[in-house]
Amino acid sequence: MALFGGAASLKAVWRRLGDAWLVTVAVENNARHDDAASPPPTEDCLFQVDLSCTVGGGEVRPYPSVSLLSEDPEDQELQLLYRHRRVYGVGHGCSVAWETSDDVVTRVDVDMLPRSIVPGVSPGTRAASVLSLGFLSDETIAVTRLAAELGSFVEDYAGWITERRAEADGLPAHHTGAAGRLLQRMETARDRMREGVRVLTDNETVRIAFRLANRAMREQILQSRHAKTSPGRRGQELAKRPADLTEPAWYPFQLAFQLLTVASTTDHRHTDREIVDLIWFPTGGGKTEAYLALAAFEMIHRRLTRGLRGGGTAVLTRYTLRMLTAQQFQRAATLICALEQLRDNDPRLRGTPAFTIGLWLGGETTPNSFKVAHERARTLRRASEPDNPFQINDCPWCATPLLPRTRTADTGAYGVRTTNNTFGLFCPHAECPFHTELPVKVVDQQIYADPPTLLVATVDKFAGLAWHKDAGVVLGRDDVPYDPPGLVIQDELHLLSGPLGTTVALYESAVLGLMGWDGLKPKIVASTATIRSAPEQVQRLYGSPVALFPPSGLDADHSYFANTDDESPGRMYVGLMPQSFTQSRATGLACLALLEVPMLLSQEPRDLDPYWTVVAYHNSLRELGRTVTIVRDDIESLLTNRATRRGDRARRIRGEGVIELTSNVPPSALIKRLARLERRVDQKDAVDLVATTNMLSVGIDISRLGLMLMNGQPKTTAEYIQATSRVGRSDVPGLVVTLLRAGKPRDRSHYESFRAFHGSLYRHVEPTSVTPWSAASRGRSLSAALVMLVRHGAGLRTNDDAGSFHPAAPPVAKAVRILLEAVARSEPEALAETTVEVQRLVNEWDRKARRAEDLGLNLRYDSSDNDHPVLLCEFGERRDAWPTMHSMRSVDRTVRVIAIGEVQ
Repeated sequence: MALFGGAASLKAVWRRLGDAWLVTVAVENNARHDDAASPPPTEDCLFQVDLSCTVGGGEVRPYPSVSLLSEDPEDQELQLLYRHRRVYGVGHGCSVAWETSDDVVTRVDVDMLPRSIVPGVSPGTRAASVLSLGFLSDETIAVTRLAAELGSFVEDYAGWITERRAEADGLPAHHTGAAGRLLQRMETARDRMREGVRVLTDNETVRIAFRLANRAMREQILQSRHAKTSPGRRGQELAKRPADLTEPAWYPFQLAFQLLTVASTTDHRHTDREIVDLIWFPTGGGKTEAYLALAAFEMIHRRLTRGLRGGGTAVLTRYTLRMLTAQQFQRAATLICALEQLRDNDPRLRGTPAFTIGLWLGGETTPNSFKVAHERARTLRRASEPDNPFQINDCPWCATPLLPRTRTADTGAYGVRTTNNTFGLFCPHAECPFHTELPVKVVDQQIYADPPTLLVATVDKFAGLAWHKDAGVVLGRDDVPYDPPGLVIQDELHLLSGPLGTTVALYESAVLGLMGWDGLKPKIVASTATIRSAPEQVQRLYGSPVALFPPSGLDADHSYFANTDDESPGRMYVGLMPQSFTQSRATGLACLALLEVPMLLSQEPRDLDPYWTVVAYHNSLRELGRTVTIVRDDIESLLTNRATRRGDRARRIRGEGVIELTSNVPPSALIKRLARLERRVDQKDAVDLVATTNMLSVGIDISRLGLMLMNGQPKTTAEYIQATSRVGRSDVPGLVVTLLRAGKPRDRSHYESFRAFHGSLYRHVEPTSVTPWSAASRGRSLSAALVMLVRHGAGLRTNDDAGSFHPAAPPVAKAVRILLEAVARSEPEALAETTVEVQRLVNEWDRKARRAEDLGLNLRYDSSDNDHPVLLCEFGERRDAWPTMHSMRSVDRTVRVIAIGEVQ
């Protein structure tokens, strides 16, 4: 069919598909242009053609999908969960849209600017009295009433499960297996929650710990709210906390998670102790508070039951990104302050070991020694504008700044005391209860001398266990008089994938082996908002089964504890795929539009603020650098040129209005930039545009941000979900403009199926890959895991103890057995090869030790003397030793590829 006076043709292809037809409709440009070196004349081009296809006397059926043929159980469960999210068309060089009326579609349209609203997820109401932290912490309430309220809470969930079982009976036969598995998980969660209520009812010590933990969490929440609105200022009286603050309450899933895990957390012999409980909830839903409550419970319970042995590190909390670690550290520090005040005031805790928190990061972020910390403190006192090198800017209790804004002779304004042998942080405000000392440790040497109760660390820091003789104290080893940690928390579990996850998993075999050396295995809890194939990933990481909580219902929109929130504005995604611009030009024009539009719509600060700061997200540092250059040069010039036409609605980029958040930014500057992002539009230093990479994609909660430019489709759907969830986190609708590239097949595919993709985002999360016991991974990290177990488990701690290694010694044999048992649990098919390799390492270590003895020397773990025999060396170092990492960050080697014929 001819269109536009013969300039184009309408073509349709019909293909039989069962009892229906698969139809492709296209508009074809009839103009000819044979000169590939020049663009075609503009008048011969067709732009944004509008095309609609309407079915007469029938309906459009869902588009066929290969996933319908999958026999994978998880795929079958996803088909059931998303059975109401149907796709009715896919574009070719365009996107498509359709409207549903009574579940019937009769028309599909071309959409060149596709839009899709992803609704928010509601964690439920907090109105029930049993959810009140005041109720749960009130010891005047009779045990029978507490048990009845908690029991009723669980039975409400049980009733909902009964309704789902009745619903499953009406499902088509091909969904029967998937529905049965989902119902089994719901019922298992119900039974574990019921057991939690029984334990709290029958065990007085557990009940006391539970109530005290809720009291501490209540105090932390109330104080955090108060400090945010009325931060302390040195020289001014501390504002009193109002008595009429809203009573804190749990979301239903947060209380349910505590009930689910209380039995296996208190009893190390419990059958569920082996299960990794994974909190699976959308971003911003309250996962952190759920596991902090469990952490508070564990820290209190071990003091009540173990006395002195309950000291030391009780909870290990690990993250994968240093900025995420630093942010969560400040939140957890307020809880520790609340616990420490509770210890002072409650006679049952008085006299028990102090509650403290430690931050264990790399040497560039936190000091490794007192001497380094002392030097950094002296440097900051000389600085005209002090930068805090200790990762905590404000007092975690009253929010008084720990450092002055500018240099001062008043030493009391600097909340740090240091010598070459000591270190301590304190609140500079004289009225703060932590004016004498904050229960915070950020120096490695300080952490080794007195292990903190709650240790916040990055996963890669544990690589140092092979190198440092004292690092085992945080795992309850190296002759400390404390039990090992009873709880391990891994945040953002989905990030432990690929090379990093593979390396972490192998090291984890040694870390968990050391904690369980004397038979006391820790409870492991993890959290994520995006995961696929969780059983396989957790099996490889920890050698344990996993239980996701809350378990899915029979529909993706409803799981009792999490439901689609149709009342919230949600987050709108808009797709852009320019076909006649370079990516740089398209990025510049998109940034220009996003910067200008807010001023054209409103001039009220309240309306402007959510969309004032453009979050420009990039998939590489190279792309980010290009965008920053464009914005600072081209966009700034364009805004200036357009200012006269815009008048009082003109937008200008303020001085230092463009900032970067990347791995290249120093730690102290990162904290300052995060603080700037909190600044509102009516404050002079509000950010105009923040250019960032995946550093922003997890754990960053800045509620005022509402506008994002996604520059290209990220490599994984998980990253896309996590990154775009950084905007629209408050009551303001979030807007994400996804700029896709026509020349990249993956970007083009996402644009062509934009609505289908965004209609079921979590369904498209890709499985992660973790292969800790592969040959390449063993070659890189197996020796380090063996050294960690022998050094901190078998007692060969000191540098010279490497020469005391004997394969037949019972502690050494135990270390080898623990390592191989970890392989058998995690990846049994690799056990035979790993056994051979471990035995080779054992024999090689023995030969090195005996050879050193023959020379009249003692084998050391490491030595600066290049002529002395050592066991360990740096990667790339030319020594007869085992190359061993200090960090897991650079787990990929850089390989130079030289093309044939290239001149070197």
